[in-house]
Amino acid sequence: LAIQENASGNPLNVATTYNHMADTLRQMHQYSSALAWLKRALEIREKLLPRDHIDLAATYHSLSQTYRAIGEHFSAMEYIT
Repeated sequence: LAIQENASGNPLNVATTYNHMADTLRQMHQYSSALAWLKRALEIREKLLPRDHIDLAATYHSLSQTYRAIGEHFSAMEYIT
């Protein structure tokens, strides 16, 4: 990850890595860490992708699933509407 973050490569690849890390953390029930990684991915993707891009939708979905897992249903709804 450090190599990827410091490389002069595509920031969207970094966002994808963040999203995958968050999904793994969610499966391990480490929800606060998962949310932190997802928010970093979201920040990158919202800056670089059109609003209807599939990768942005994947991050919204992951955020929704993570908030749902911790019982924050209203927060989850923010990402699926």
